[in-house]
Amino acid sequence: MPYYKQINNVRYDRKLLSKALKLMSEDRNLQITEEGIKQLWEEAQDGGRVTDCERKTLEYIVINYETTAEAKQFLNYKLFLLFGTFFSNNVNN
Repeated sequence: MPYYKQINNVRYDRKLLSKALKLMSEDRNLQITEEGIKQLWEEAQDGGRVTDCERKTLEYIVINYETTAEAKQFLNYKLFLLFGTFFSNNVNN
């Protein structure tokens, strides 16, 4: 199975996308919770860092999948600390 999944000509981390769907299916409200996004963040840090592809994938997940406000806030905080920016609704950057 390929490492990437291409959506609208953008490559995303297939493993993170799959894990996000699994987390949603395990939640009674079909959402990714703060705990779930923390799991995704940890998984994205393979090799001790978050790559640009992994960052885009996490942004794609919180924009396109059902996530709690706390999950979005956590990811925004982490992205700001690591990259100095917040996620935007334009994940093609």
